[in-house]
Amino acid sequence: MLRVVLDANIYISALLKPKGLQSKIVRKGFQGDFQIVISEKIFLEICRVLKYPKIAERLSVSNQEIKKFLERLIDVSQWTLDEVYVRACEDPNDDIYLACAKESRADFLVSGDQHLLKMKEFGATKVVMSRVFLELLHCHSNARRP
Repeated sequence: MLRVVLDANIYISALLKPKGLQSKIVRKGFQGDFQIVISEKIFLEICRVLKYPKIAERLSVSNQEIKKFLERLIDVSQWTLDEVYVRACEDPNDDIYLACAKESRADFLVSGDQHLLKMKEFGATKVVMSRVFLELLHCHSNARRP
């Protein structure tokens, strides 16, 4: 099964636009179409961003729905131990995603962040945008069918 690290912006976008591409990606992860990989640092980043006033006022879901979303994320994800330190991205704040990808040997890191996307890959992990990941996931699932 594909192991995938999702940038916090993917989760936030999924909550802001329940019918958007990022929401589709998160749903597929929740359904087990791929293994979501996350670290405590990434989870805390998601929680922190959800509290930004400009984000909180744009959310169309209730606090209870956000809580259920986060609980589901906790339950379905493979968690790294945050034992790997990486200093490789132009923006040091993005290194948490690279560290998680390296520690978990993730196949993909899905992001909308230009600093990460510019890298294209990090070790064996391919860094891709949402649309590209959905296309690759579709191809991967079709290749597995008899």
